[in-house]
Amino acid sequence: RSLTVRGRVRPEGVLRMFGGDVAFMDLDAAQQAFGDPDLVHWVDVVVQPGHSVDGVRTELQRFIAGRGVVDSPAGRGRRIESMLSLLRALLTLTGVIAMLVGVFLIHHAVSTSLLQRRPDLVRLKAFGLSRAMLVAYLLAEAAVLGLLASAVGLAVGVGFWFLAAGDF
Repeated sequence: RSLTVRGRVRPEGVLRMFGGDVAFMDLDAAQQAFGDPDLVHWVDVVVQPGHSVDGVRTELQRFIAGRGVVDSPAGRGRRIESMLSLLRALLTLTGVIAMLVGVFLIHHAVSTSLLQRRPDLVRLKAFGLSRAMLVAYLLAEAAVLGLLASAVGLAVGVGFWFLAAGDF
């Protein structure tokens, strides 16, 4: 699509981050080109040295007359942060529930394993193994299996992270 550019800005100061790709065009044309003819999402204003930021903000608020919000980038960040706080809380709650489910699954697996291996454990006790040695044996076995499963889980998680973050 062909656009009419009214002027360019020298990439100085904050505008250097755009690599010189900053231009002026008519607001109506910009709204039509970017698909929202009734709304300006935001306009960045850079205050010249020697001018008061609060004075410029007050003047812009008077000019806009309630049709928009005049805010600093930090204020915009605070608004976005407040919107994302609920999402963060929900993700934390989901993580806690997933951990509890994992604890119950581990408990069930260990209980089932002990029930299935009960005859073997009774035989070991009959051969003279003390209760403390049986507990130590079972704890050592659970620890070794837990370490192996954690290593596999870590490797799979890191592999998934490389796949998921590859585009970023």
